[in-house]
Amino acid sequence: MYLKKNVIAVIFLFLLVLLSVNVYSDGLYRVNENNIKSFRNVGTGKLYRVKVTRVIDGDTVEVLTDGKVTGLEARERVRLLGIDTPEIGREGKEDEKGAKEALRYLQGLVEGKEVYLAFDWDLRDRYGRLLAYIYLGNGECVNYRILENGLGKYLGRFRFQFMGEFQEAENRAKRGRKGLWR
Repeated sequence: MYLKKNVIAVIFLFLLVLLSVNVYSDGLYRVNENNIKSFRNVGTGKLYRVKVTRVIDGDTVEVLTDGKVTGLEARERVRLLGIDTPEIGREGKEDEKGAKEALRYLQGLVEGKEVYLAFDWDLRDRYGRLLAYIYLGNGECVNYRILENGLGKYLGRFRFQFMGEFQEAENRAKRGRKGLWR
C-alpha cells in the first residue's frame, strides 16, 4: 500500500511538471517563458514575423499573419504591451493631447513594413487583440522607443516581463521633458 501511494505521487508530480513546462502550445515566442530579462536581449530570429497593414493609433496596429499558427487569424489587431498612448477621438470626441503625434510616429516606424512579434504571459486582451512587443528588423523594440520619446505612458497596471525597463524609459522622458512631458 505504501509503495502504491508513492508511485501514484511520483506519477502525479511528473504529470504536473510536464504540464507546467508546456503551458503554451501555440509555438509563439514568449519572453517570460524564455526568461528574457531585458527587452534588448530578444533576438528577432525566433520571433513571429508579420506585415503591418495599418496603424490604428499610437499603441495598436493591424497585421497580416502567415496563417500557420493555430489560434491566429490571417488579419489580427496587435496592442503594444506595456505602453498606453493618448487616444484618437472617435465618435465625435476630440483627440487626446499627443494622440496624432504618437500615431504618426508609429506609422513612420512600422506601417507597410515587416516586423517581429514577441509575446508574454497573456496572448490577448479583453478585446481580443494580440498583446505583443513589436521589434523592427534591426532588433529595436518599438514599445520601448515610444516610451523613451515620451509619446506614451508606462502601463504597469498589467504584469509584463520588462516592467522595470519600461518604467525607467518613461521616467527619463519625463526628466528630459520629451513628448507628453513637455
